[in-house]
This record gives sequence, C-alpha cells and structure tokens, in this order.
Amino acid sequence: MKTEIEKPQQTEQVQSVTLTKSDNNKLIAFTFFKSLIAIVCFLFYSLVMMIVVYPTFASGYFETLGLNKASITVAEREYKRTNGMSELYNLISLCVSLEDNAKIETYASAMLSEKNFKDFATIVDKSAVQKSALNAVAYVYSYEDYLTNKIITSKYVQNKKSGAIAFAVNAVLKEVSSALYVPVKLIMFDNSLTSIEKETKMKEFYETKINGKSIFQLIATNSGIFEENIEGQKVATKLYLYNCEMNVQEGLYYYSYTKWQNASDTDKPALKTGYQKIQTNINELQAKYDALLR
Repeated sequence: MKTEIEKPQQTEQVQSVTLTKSDNNKLIAFTFFKSLIAIVCFLFYSLVMMIVVYPTFASGYFETLGLNKASITVAEREYKRTNGMSELYNLISLCVSLEDNAKIETYASAMLSEKNFKDFATIVDKSAVQKSALNAVAYVYSYEDYLTNKIITSKYVQNKKSGAIAFAVNAVLKEVSSALYVPVKLIMFDNSLTSIEKETKMKEFYETKINGKSIFQLIATNSGIFEENIEGQKVATKLYLYNCEMNVQEGLYYYSYTKWQNASDTDKPALKTGYQKIQTNINELQAKYDALLR
C-alpha cells in the first residue's frame, strides 16, 4: 500500500514595517545630503577641469563673479605653466582691470624684460591699430608706453614715489614719451602734497639730468619733434605722435600752473600768460588729433 507523505506547508510570513514621520524625515534628509554631496563633487570636478583645460575662460569667469583673487591666481598659474608672452599679456590686462597695483608692477616689469619684447610689442601695436580703426577709436599708446605708464603709476600708488620718479627718468632716457608727463600728472593730483610741495617735486623731476642735460633741456631741444615727424605718416602713427606731443605739453602745463598758484602777485600775470599759452598749444594739438578721427 502506497503511503503518501504529506509535505509540510510553507507559510510565508511577511513582516509589515510602518515608518514613523521621524523616520521619513531622516530618510529624506539622508537622500538630500547624498545628492548634495554628489552635486558638490561634480561641480568641484568641473571647476578643476575648467581651470586645467580652459584657464583663460576660468579666469574670466571668476572675474565676472567678483572673485578677483581667484581669477588672478588662475591666470598666474597658466603663465607660470607656459611661460608664454601671450599668457603674460592676459595676466597684465587682468591685473590692470582689477587695479592690483603690486601685481601690475611685477608683471609689467617682467614683460618689459622679456628677450623678445620688441617683436611682441610690434604685434600688439598692429593689432590695436586694426581694432581701433574698426571701432573708430584712436590708438594712442605704443605697448611699451602703456606698460611704462602703468609701472610708474603703480609704484606711485603703492607709495614708492621716489622709485616711480626714478623709473620715469630711466624711461625718458629710452625715449618713452609717457614718462615725460605721467610723473608730473601723478604729483599734480596727489592730495597728500601741498601746492608748494607739488611745485618742488615737479621741478626736481624736470631738473633731473640725463647725459648732462636736464629733462627741461631735453624737452626744449626736442620741442615739436613729434609734430615734425607727422608728414607722410599713416593715420594711426599721426595719432600716436600727436598724443606724444600732447603728453609733453600736458606735463609742462601742470608745472606752469602750479608755479602760478604759488607765485607772488607781481609774478602771477606773466606766469598766467605762460600756462595759458601751453593750454592753447594743447587745444590746437587736440583739434588736429580730433580732425584725423573724422
């Protein structure tokens, strides 16, 4: 007789779990923080990749966000990595834009010291002239003038005033036109100086001797030399030469005006005639300059 063995019944017991409100909140919070950490990691990775792959874009992006130090740091890192003049050019432009005078002095000086600076400056000047023609805006500096101007100004603003004047004197020796007026302009608008002190410091600058001749004498000897070279030049060159002459005259105007301020009543009429004559010269140069832009 066949006996059937009855299999025991398997009973599935399902445990019912009921989450409390507190448990729900913890789960939501945990999920949120996991997602947040993932997003932060992704953003950090993206930021690092952007800095490495697109440093120029990253630097500009930080500048847009107002993260000035970060933007300069990225630009500095890229320049040090490549040691390229184009990267140095971008770094200087950024430092000027953000008015970081210490770094302007450092990197503008580095640019002027580059072995191939003259060739690079020629490329910059040509590019600037082409862009200014497209925008109907005058290109008034050579890149060397521009950098010299920025170094003198940055030194002066950092209270390295004697160093700024010494640098300007050295630049005059190299025939950099902006060096003939930038120091005087800085002195003129230095609110820490009295009128007498301004006159004294301007006089000291102009009487500084270079190769046996004072800057005053050099200006007198070469008076109008920029204008004399105008004929036959291209428009961009004419604009530059007119601007050079106006630079020289502007510096002389500031000095003459300051002398008039400090003069006795007896001497004032003659000195007033003197600085007014210089102002007339500047106005005439400006008119010729403006006519070229029409």
